[in-house]
Amino acid sequence: MRYLTSLLLLLPLTAVSEQNLRILLTNDDGFESPGITALREALNQAGHDVYVIAPATQQSGASASVTASGVGVTAHPNQTWAVHGRPADAVRVGLGNIMYNNPPDLVVSGANFGQNTGQDVNVSGTVGAALTAYRLGTPAIAVSVEIKLNELERGFPSTVGAFKGAARLVARLISNMKLDDMTAVLNVNYPARLPLDVRGVRWSALSDHSVFANRYNLNAEGTYVPEFQGPRKNARERDAESLIDGFVTLTFLDGDISTPTRRGQKYLDKHLLDRAYEPVAPASRKAVLEPSAEPKTVTSDPEPQPEPNVLNERKPVEPVIQLPETHAEPTSPDPKAVSMPVDTEEENAVVEETTEQPDEPKKKPDSWLRRMFNPSSWGN
Repeated sequence: MRYLTSLLLLLPLTAVSEQNLRILLTNDDGFESPGITALREALNQAGHDVYVIAPATQQSGASASVTASGVGVTAHPNQTWAVHGRPADAVRVGLGNIMYNNPPDLVVSGANFGQNTGQDVNVSGTVGAALTAYRLGTPAIAVSVEIKLNELERGFPSTVGAFKGAARLVARLISNMKLDDMTAVLNVNYPARLPLDVRGVRWSALSDHSVFANRYNLNAEGTYVPEFQGPRKNARERDAESLIDGFVTLTFLDGDISTPTRRGQKYLDKHLLDRAYEPVAPASRKAVLEPSAEPKTVTSDPEPQPEPNVLNERKPVEPVIQLPETHAEPTSPDPKAVSMPVDTEEENAVVEETTEQPDEPKKKPDSWLRRMFNPSSWGN
């Protein structure tokens, strides 16, 4: 299977894709970078209509941030626009302005100079651009090619040599994709290897690893620069480990960083909601907290009572659904009696709001992949 997959990666794209798509191509390395150039050539060769709308300069690490002060756009030949801003700016300008009347079927971000695995997806401009497109309602793919830190001084020749293989693989994946089934961003990471050395394609979960260490180093110019690190022992590597082992990794991202609803609600109920509520202090407590006052002369007229504190008054919560009173069952039930289901829209709405729903079973990623792609095109 390894050699079959490698041969598939080597095959030229002689046949035009069965679905000719309008594609917005962006990145975070700049509109003239070698990665985006390789992707454009492969997608054009496959018969797609490609619009390059990408940052004018290097924007790595920009995540999904935007330029609040505004951006400039420079038009170039061959459906190319350089956006003087961040990757998310390029996507937003592309979808909301340049391609507004002819919206793309798909947004492809990459191919990035360096892998985006594990926790690095949180700061990646490549992934941030794809997530921006996804949140705006357009299917998206993020593509990255591995770098090897020991090649830093030589300009990462293995990465440059792998761009064409990565572009061919992505073009082949797109030709087999069912866009209607895309419920998340597809994050593709390609190893820094020649196609024959690629061991296959794997679905992988995100690892807990980051290439960024927890410190910055002070250089000779007085600038603090990030310190990079390799994989750690005993870390849950997942996609990072598979990539190092020579596999193309596919990971699905939706950008939802919220805590699961049930877990978060349980925490709020236990630690915050009850403590945040401050009831009216009892009379005995008020007598202790308030300063002593001169005794008042008691008259025959009753002292007027203060208005109740409406904000702090805790009223009993009435049930949303009034249940009928329980009666003893008749000794001889009517055989014609039928229990009528609730069928009005209003009652159904109440039931949905007040009934705790069980957690939805998650679909297996492998089955999702096999629906989305033709397995013969990417191997097992």
